[in-house]
Amino acid sequence: MDLEDDERSMSSLGRLLAFTDGVFAIAITLLMVGIGVPRGLSTADLSKALHDDVVPELAIAALTFAVIGLFWLSHRSLFGYLQASDSRLLLLGLTFLAPITVLPFTTELLGRYGQSTTAVVWYASNVCVTAVLETAMWAYVIRTPKLLRYAPHPLMRVGAIHSAAAVVVFGGSIPVAFVSPTVAQLCWLGFPAIRLVRSRIRRTERQSARPEPHRG
Repeated sequence: MDLEDDERSMSSLGRLLAFTDGVFAIAITLLMVGIGVPRGLSTADLSKALHDDVVPELAIAALTFAVIGLFWLSHRSLFGYLQASDSRLLLLGLTFLAPITVLPFTTELLGRYGQSTTAVVWYASNVCVTAVLETAMWAYVIRTPKLLRYAPHPLMRVGAIHSAAAVVVFGGSIPVAFVSPTVAQLCWLGFPAIRLVRSRIRRTERQSARPEPHRG
């Protein structure tokens, strides 16, 4: 790769990262757009509306905020290893953003119809597809050392495993939803738990290993 190609690759990498951050920010902002109460309610009706409608929707919005935040942190971690990009990575990155933009819709659907199997399956499928695409990005980068600042590091495998675990958690909850939508939603608590375990593993790996400069 000559100097001009290298500068072009770094530029496209920076633009993709900035664009991705913008999409994540908009998706998080849109989580609150569909939440509200009708005008003109009495005190009793307002309390009922808040308890029966708004609180469940806020809870689902908080869940999605955490999910989007974890995807964003993982994405930033992935890009922290890169020194360049190529057309395949750019395509994977753009494709990854598509299900992110759908999350506000499936969040609103789940908030309004949380006990519906259909709503739970739609939401879980949305997150599962997002995790599949993020896992594909990790796998591609690990197999393409020329894009990396350093030789492939064990922490990168941890990132890939974390994304793949999200596929298992949310994908595995889909058949459960046909038996019990509530139990399926409880399964999702495994996602932040995995993140906590991954954080501990990352700290341990950082103490025991340092990346070697990539010479390939």
